Amino acid sequence: YTKIHTLKQSFLSNKSMNELEQKLNPQQFQRVHRSAIIALTAIREVYKEASGPQIVLQNDVVVKVSRTYAEALKKLMY
Repeated sequence: YTKIHTLKQSFLSNKSMNELEQKLNPQQFQRVHRSAIIALTAIREVYKEASGPQIVLQNDVVVKVSRTYAEALKKLMY
């Protein structure tokens, strides 16, 4: 199961992260961690910590970016 968060609600899906990643538009969504896919329009800020990049979303949630996905995110940002 995966938990999906929207601006208004959260719900459970029986789809895996890989299944969701394949179905979502890569121009609108980016996988940033093995446990997180984010909407690019939800990004408010990206900053670097000693442990690696962090993303602050519009709703003030902080999401860690894993080394595996950091390069893909960097390409999107520049």
